[in-house]
Amino acid sequence: MSATYADGFRAVGTLTITGFDASAKARRSGEAILERTRAIFEKLGLGDYIATDLSVLGTEGAYGPHAQAHDLREAVMRLAVSHRRKEALEIFAREIAPAGTSWSAGTSGSLNAGRPNVSHIDRRRPASAGHRHTRTRANADWVHGRSRCIGFRGQSVRLVSI
Repeated sequence: MSATYADGFRAVGTLTITGFDASAKARRSGEAILERTRAIFEKLGLGDYIATDLSVLGTEGAYGPHAQAHDLREAVMRLAVSHRRKEALEIFAREIAPAGTSWSAGTSGSLNAGRPNVSHIDRRRPASAGHRHTRTRANADWVHGRSRCIGFRGQSVRLVSI
């Protein structure tokens, strides 16, 4: 048996940076977006991000300590963020757009068409009933088709398989 549950929201934005020191500019642009949106969140009482992942594609970041330094003239800043509230990430999506139109020279917009999309983070919780005689008790709030919405550790989840 397994259950899925909502665990916040996620958005991913990208910017293409060209010119000298492209990788440093890309990293600084991502940091500036995080600083600006965090200040807005604090002012509005939205809290901080659950998680952030700032990476500069083209810098061999996936190789960790084995990465080779390159003097890049073109890099892509990728910024993935998660937050408990959708409205916070809608602000993030609006704030990343100006970077492509009015920031430093060599910054061209997103690789995506337009602003980043905000989507749900759905988590899966596996469970097993190892013994034939195990009994599981859950309170069903409502039934729709073959899925049941039940209470699970204080969150609403959809039972996906039994």
